[in-house]
Amino acid sequence: MKTAIFPRVAALLIVFPLMLFPSALLAQSVDSQAAAKSSGPVSVNLNGLDGLWVATSAGTLPEGSFVVGGGFVFGNGKFGPGGGYSTYAVPVTVTYAFTDRIEGGASAPVIMNVDPDVGATQSGFGDVNLSIKYSLQAETQTMPAYAVGARLKLGTASDANGLGTGDTDLGIFAALDQQIGGVHGYLNVEYALRGGNMDNEVNYALGLKIPYTDSVDFTVELVDQGFITSEYNFGDILIGGASFDMAPSVNFGFAVGLGLNDNSSDFLLGGKLSFSL
Repeated sequence: MKTAIFPRVAALLIVFPLMLFPSALLAQSVDSQAAAKSSGPVSVNLNGLDGLWVATSAGTLPEGSFVVGGGFVFGNGKFGPGGGYSTYAVPVTVTYAFTDRIEGGASAPVIMNVDPDVGATQSGFGDVNLSIKYSLQAETQTMPAYAVGARLKLGTASDANGLGTGDTDLGIFAALDQQIGGVHGYLNVEYALRGGNMDNEVNYALGLKIPYTDSVDFTVELVDQGFITSEYNFGDILIGGASFDMAPSVNFGFAVGLGLNDNSSDFLLGGKLSFSL
């Protein structure tokens, strides 16, 4: 159960503009919606919406855009009886823009959990995530872009094998982003209605995309939200990486992450590919 929800959300709303403030001296804000519609590869998150690794932007792709993605994520943590537990996941994502304001995404991972202390391995399909996002406002010279959306986690994974909770969860989220001086900041806040006997909770993802060249971006994310397994691993973690436009329709990204507490992976390593069709 998560505590001190409102102070943490209030702190995020303060920290977000402060992270972007130094870049404000370099240039004025631009229209992120127009930038999202420019030609070039698309990077999607692990839930199938355009964005970083977990955070999504407040913009949407042009109507009719179709993106297929895949990746590999490894994380180890302290969840086995002897303290050692590793998860390997191969997520597949699909993204489609129904209109210029409505974007949908789906993800389905194959997961393998390894507990070397007892010699146990469990593998199978993970939870399917279905997401939809509606863009309320494109970024202007004076206002950030913002959007609302929902994420439905279907309890398709085996609870007995530790691949998921076996329950269906519904998350309602808001996304905000601002681009200043080339630096793109993301803030997502989600209220998750958990199935079964799990407590409802507030999750967040805070991220920055920092351009290095026309085809290379560095990314940083602070994530307080379970992903892939929607439990234990891959939550409460600091992720850093880079994104590369490999071809006119191909984007590749890699990331490393460090866990922030005992409820997250101690270490994360991942890579993902997105193909714009």
